[in-house]
Amino acid sequence: MSSFTAHLFYPLVNGLFHTAWWSHAEKRHHWTMRALRWCAERGHLQAQSQIGHLLYFRGVNVQAKLDGVGFIVRAAEAGDSKAQYQLARIWEQGFQHVGPDLSQARAWYEKAAEQHHPLAISRLISAYSEGGLASSVDAAKVKYWLGVQSQL
Repeated sequence: MSSFTAHLFYPLVNGLFHTAWWSHAEKRHHWTMRALRWCAERGHLQAQSQIGHLLYFRGVNVQAKLDGVGFIVRAAEAGDSKAQYQLARIWEQGFQHVGPDLSQARAWYEKAAEQHHPLAISRLISAYSEGGLASSVDAAKVKYWLGVQSQL
């Protein structure tokens, strides 16, 4: 099936994922995860971001986490601010045999912040205030991001 079909199907899948009447049901979980993956594999940006987050941060094994990173990267590179923020966190913390890369983390936080992702903006304010994320203290950037934050 096509990307178009995935875009039509995703709202149903997402609605079921957040439905209270079917909560805590193992069948719901398995079905929605398969359906999210199906949509993500067909290029649905929100599905990629959502399943990437679920697999990486809640995955039960290394393979699930690696799959999650793959979906997060695809969504981040396609411009999804939530995925960009998640990818920044992954770069900041490191994963498995890949150590942290604070320059990469800062670059992804900036991409997410440029789209007004509030947590990314807060992280950059902190980093530029304290000289974190492989950057030096930069009062001008702190002032800039505080200005952006105040407009949200």
